[in-house]
Amino acid sequence: MIKKIDVSDLCPDMYIHDLNCDWLDHSFLRKRFRVQSTRDIEKIIKLGIRHVYIDTDRGLDVPGAPSVENVHQELEDKLQDIGRTLKRNAPQASMKEELARARRIFTEANSMVHTLLLDCRLGKQVELERIEPIVTAIAGSIFRNPDAIISLLRIKQADKYTYQHSVAVSTLLISFCRALEMDRTSIELAGIGGTTLAK
Repeated sequence: MIKKIDVSDLCPDMYIHDLNCDWLDHSFLRKRFRVQSTRDIEKIIKLGIRHVYIDTDRGLDVPGAPSVENVHQELEDKLQDIGRTLKRNAPQASMKEELARARRIFTEANSMVHTLLLDCRLGKQVELERIEPIVTAIAGSIFRNPDAIISLLRIKQADKYTYQHSVAVSTLLISFCRALEMDRTSIELAGIGGTTLAK
């Protein structure tokens, strides 16, 4: 199980699943590794990282720590609570009409972010212009009926955690910015930021 823990709870023999920072921001050879000693923990703390994700199937556990699913659900619940308190425009498309389009967009977005993450690991430069069309498509879906694509965020697969998380952050940011009635350009810029920062 993947859990989010505070770095103060880290100890040797825990398995880091995600350092919760960009791959350029740390000096470890891999983003996933077993904590060998307190020296590893000190390095993580010096990087300014406050939370990490651990894999309890491959290392020690922290009882009571929230699972990644709980973390995502809490974030989603908070954003939806905020969204309910803000002005909401009537949907331009029915849930049934938009859900089919939203599924295609969501699948394409996951594939795009997966490709970008592979490029990063291979040392290639991230081409933001490749992200822009998919963010525009997500924004379009949210403008037509926000419930359609947001409902897809609940469908997560453990092996696709990282890039689905990027798409989820981008989608929730777009939805939130729309509820704030920001202009379309700013909304799409926020979506691009969500996709890249979440990695």
